[in-house]
Amino acid sequence: MTDDPWKKPDPNAAPNVPPAPPGYGPPPGYGPPAGYGPPAGYGPPPGYGPPPGYGQQPIYGPPGGGSFYDPNNPYGAPLPKRGSLKRLIWILSTVGVLVLGGCGVGIYFIATALTKNADEVNAFLRDIRDHQFTSGYNQLCPDVRSSESLADFTSQLQAAVDRGHGVTSFDITSTHTNSGTDGTGRMAAGDVNFADGTSSFLTFTLGKTNGKLCIASGYGPLG
Repeated sequence: MTDDPWKKPDPNAAPNVPPAPPGYGPPPGYGPPAGYGPPAGYGPPPGYGPPPGYGQQPIYGPPGGGSFYDPNNPYGAPLPKRGSLKRLIWILSTVGVLVLGGCGVGIYFIATALTKNADEVNAFLRDIRDHQFTSGYNQLCPDVRSSESLADFTSQLQAAVDRGHGVTSFDITSTHTNSGTDGTGRMAAGDVNFADGTSSFLTFTLGKTNGKLCIASGYGPLG
């Protein structure tokens, strides 16, 4: 206690604790009984301890006993052999080449057939344009020639030329080949222009005799 109320207390000074009243403390002779401690001979039974061979367990490793753990293959399943994978790739590549090759061959034959239709009609119209009527007549199918003579065919076309309706040009732009139960149908069509300034879109049907294409119908408007 200080007489100066503005003086700060000394942090190192002993605390101001009132003294204990007289006679305060433990009763005389207080303490643990003499000889206090565990009973004599106390301890683990003889021979107690870990079983023989017991020690630290081996460190757990990845499944399958591998040296590296693959999270994408947690069960350690055997991976496919590299030789099998190469064989599979080779088989798939071979099949792909065969399929593409077959498609290419099919497309080639279709395109060739369509081109032949147009070529036959172009050759026929070229003969008519050049007044080669006998050559044009020979390009008709046999059953057509049997029903129309060369003289009749020639006279009709020559009459068309004399009246200014002869063929001057042509453009075959459409061809088609269709195979069905009734046989194979072939056609080719396009614009045919005449000397009098007119034009017609004509469709020619074709037949095939002894492997050779021929004109079956469609030439009537030329005469």
